[in-house]
Amino acid sequence: MTNALKFLEDRNGATTIGMLFRAYRTKNDLTQDQLAEIISVGKSLVSDIENDRKSLSISKCVEYATKMEESVILFVKVWFEQSLRNEHVYASVELKPMAEASIGVPVYRRGTTRPHRVAAKKATKKIASSTRKKVYA
Repeated sequence: MTNALKFLEDRNGATTIGMLFRAYRTKNDLTQDQLAEIISVGKSLVSDIENDRKSLSISKCVEYATKMEESVILFVKVWFEQSLRNEHVYASVELKPMAEASIGVPVYRRGTTRPHRVAAKKATKKIASSTRKKVYA
């Protein structure tokens, strides 16, 4: 756990995505309008996220962390833990970044192929092909 995350949890309880958004915004002296422009959404969505009125999908969480140039690993960790708490499962999640992808591309460098997406596409294709109904004449 990072020192900043530990500080937030000691001070405010369990960390949420909304807390990360607000911390990023205040750290960079941004208004909600300015943050909304950075992540290409409306101001009301930023407000809803910060106040935990709106939840994000994992893909949006990764997208926004990337646009804010923040740690994707941290955002995903907090997203998983918040999702578990919403289901009354109180557990800690540990994520470790892969050093290099099997195709030789760093995992979290902006603008590169992300291997977890490639693996997900392959798995989806495999499942889809195995579950197709075979029609016999």
